[in-house]
Amino acid sequence: MKRIIRNMRGVLAIVAITLIATACNDQWDDHVGVGGKTLQGTTLDAVRANPELSVFYEMLVKTEYDAVLNGDYELTVLAPDNAALAEYKSKSINEMKTIIRNHISFLTYDAKQLAAQASITMINGKRLSTSLLKLDAANSDVLCNNGVLHVVKTAVMPAQNIDEYLQTIAKGTYIQLDALYAQTRKVMDEDKSVQIGVNDEGKAVYDTVWTTRNHFFEVMPVANEDSLYTFVVLDNENFKILSAKYAKYMQQNTVSETDSLATDELIRDLVFHAEKTTALSGVQVDFSHATTVKEYKASNGLVRVMNGVDIKLKDNKIKPILIEAESFLSTQDATVVSTRQRSYASGGWDVMISGISRQKRLLFNEDGTPILNTDGTQSEKTYQFAWNTNKYTAVKNFYLLYNARVNSVDYDIYWLSYDDLASHVAQDEFPESTLTLTQKLFASMPGEKVLSRNSDGLILNNYLKGETGNLTAFVASSLAGVIKEEHLAKWTLEADSRYPLAKVEGASVDPYVFSVPKMGTATFMVCNTTNAATGNGGMMFLDYIKLVPRIAEGD
Repeated sequence: MKRIIRNMRGVLAIVAITLIATACNDQWDDHVGVGGKTLQGTTLDAVRANPELSVFYEMLVKTEYDAVLNGDYELTVLAPDNAALAEYKSKSINEMKTIIRNHISFLTYDAKQLAAQASITMINGKRLSTSLLKLDAANSDVLCNNGVLHVVKTAVMPAQNIDEYLQTIAKGTYIQLDALYAQTRKVMDEDKSVQIGVNDEGKAVYDTVWTTRNHFFEVMPVANEDSLYTFVVLDNENFKILSAKYAKYMQQNTVSETDSLATDELIRDLVFHAEKTTALSGVQVDFSHATTVKEYKASNGLVRVMNGVDIKLKDNKIKPILIEAESFLSTQDATVVSTRQRSYASGGWDVMISGISRQKRLLFNEDGTPILNTDGTQSEKTYQFAWNTNKYTAVKNFYLLYNARVNSVDYDIYWLSYDDLASHVAQDEFPESTLTLTQKLFASMPGEKVLSRNSDGLILNNYLKGETGNLTAFVASSLAGVIKEEHLAKWTLEADSRYPLAKVEGASVDPYVFSVPKMGTATFMVCNTTNAATGNGGMMFLDYIKLVPRIAEGD
C-alpha cells in the first residue's frame, strides 16, 4: 500500500491533482473499505487542520508523538475532541502520553471494522474496548497517506494490567507480593517503546516504555495483554498457612531456604487463565470455602484478594512421579540397549538390555530322591535366557541412569519390567524354565554426590549405605510373560557378585520406604543382577519407574 502511494506521488507532475485524489481514494477504499473524506496528507496534517482537535494536537507536540503521526506507518488514530480532553490538557507529560498511546493503533480500521471488533490493540500494547468509543460520524473515516483518522467524543484512560496494578500496592501489604516483586528488575520494552525521532548522531530516539523482568513471569505472564488471567492474592494469614503446608514437603538445608522455596512454589500456583480453578502450574486450587475481599478488573484479567483458599497436596501439588525407561541419561554400553516400540508400554516404548540370564533346577529321581554327581553333589539343570548372543553384556551392575525432581517425603517405588520374549517362558513343565527377572535400583539424594559405578562394578554414593551399608539396594523380581507392576523393597547384596541375599526386615524397619530428606533432584541407577556368585550379569527389561509419595492425611 505504501509503495502504491509513493508511486502515485511520482505521477503528480503529469496527472491532474483531482485525478490523484480520486486514485488515492480508490486505493484506500480497497484497503480499508471506507467511503469517507479523500486523502488529507498525514494523520498529523488531518489533526492539525481540524480546530476541534487542537487540544489533541497540542498534546501530540508536547509528548513528541507528532513525529509518529507524521511518520511512515499505517495508523488508526482515534482523536478525542477538545471537549473530551478538557480535563487532561493540563496534565503532566507522562499522563498525556498515557492518553495519546491509548488512542493510536498500528493497524488501519474504518468505522465499520471498528464496530465489528470487540476491541483493538493500541500502540501501548493494550486492547481498547470499542464499546467505549463514541465516534463523531461527520468526522470519521478521514483517509490519510499513513492511515485513517476518526474523531471521537470520549477520551479513554487505559486500564492497568495485572502486573501494573500489583505494583501500585504498597510494599509490606502482602507477603506474597513482596516476595514476587523482590525478584524483579526494570528493562526497556522494545515492542512497546515507540520511535519518536533521531538524535544529532542519527540514532533512534524512543519514548521508552519500561517493563519488569521477573523469572516468575516466564511461567505466569501477567504483564501480557494478549490473554486474560486471574491473579489471586492471599491475605497474609492464608498465605502463611499454605506456605507452612508446602514447606513440610520442600525441605532445604536451612529454614530460610525452605521458606523461600515454599513461597516461590505457592506464588506460581495462584495464577489462572480466566474463569479457571486450575492454576497455570497445573495445580487445582480449592475455593469452596474462600471469600473475595477485594477485586480489580485489569486490562488483561482480574486481581482477587482472598482468604480461605486451600490447596490439596496429594495427587495435586505433589503427584506420583513417572520416569519413562527410554529417558535414561546414560548407560554402561549403549550398543546392547534396545529402545523398543511396544503397544503395552507407558509412552509406547520400553527398554531391553541384551544379556544372558541363567536359572538352575535341582534334579530328582522318579521316587523323589536326589540325582547325585560322582562327587556326591546333587545334579542340576541350567536354563539359559538370552537375546542376541552375538552382542550382549556380561558385566555385573550394568546400569541405566535416571534422575527426577523429588519432594522431601517418603516414597514407595514401583516399576513395570515386562519380559515379553516367548523363549523365556515355559521351556519345559518346570517353573525354573520361565525366567524370573530380578533387577536392582540404587539412589543418591538431592544435593549429595551422584551415583557412579567403579571398575569393580560397585555402585558408589548409594544413599542406603547410611542405613545398612553400601551393599544394599531396592530390588524387585518379575516373571517373564506376565505384565505386573512390582513394588521394590530393600535387599542386602552379596559382597562379590552383588546379587540379592535377603530382604531388609525388622520391627523398626520399613523395607519399602524411600525417605527423601530434601527437595531437589535425586539420581537413580537401575542395574542387572546375577542369581548366584558366578555367572553373567543378566538381561534387563524396563518400561517405567514410579515414585508414589506418602502424603499425610489432610495435606
